[in-house]
Amino acid sequence: CTADVIYTVGEPPEVEITQPEDDAAVNEGDRVEFAGVVSDNEDLAGELTISWESDIDGVLSTEGSDDAGTVQFETDALSQGTHTVSLTATDTDDFYTVATVTITVNGLPGAPEIDINPDPANTTDDLAVTITADAVDPEGDAVSYTYAWFVDGVESSESTSAVLPSTATAKGQTWRVDVTPDDGSGAGETGSASRIISNSQPVLDS
Repeated sequence: CTADVIYTVGEPPEVEITQPEDDAAVNEGDRVEFAGVVSDNEDLAGELTISWESDIDGVLSTEGSDDAGTVQFETDALSQGTHTVSLTATDTDDFYTVATVTITVNGLPGAPEIDINPDPANTTDDLAVTITADAVDPEGDAVSYTYAWFVDGVESSESTSAVLPSTATAKGQTWRVDVTPDDGSGAGETGSASRIISNSQPVLDS
């Protein structure tokens, strides 16, 4: 009787991740560039099978290498959390090497619910923002707010706080305020409210 076995002798590919740096941190929705360099003693770089994979989001890219061994792709769709991203290169003999990098994606706060008081508002009233429902940060970080006021669609420099003085308004104007939450790492979704300035009643002195 005769028995045979195929035994392949070779070396696996060499793999290095050049971007991003290990332990990098980005905000949710940011575009992140991933890049690496691969090579093999027996195969050309373009013959290697390439796979980028996240332990949270699964396979991210299978785009192959160029002739110089450079592999890269970009994405803005990484989920919130700490990802271990692996780059795997496999040669034609099924030898493979894996390199990994860790990247943390910061979740941004959602939009706050806001209102403008008083309602109705006239030319003698200060406009004051009331936050009726706070923005919620996914990681539970403290949230601060910035305020931007717009008159008839044009940004105004009259106030950058939660209060717009009555001296800035005139009858018939439409004032909008955008309130943007920030968790210290990035700005979240903006909440908006608007108010039309009504006519003030006349004053009789005598």
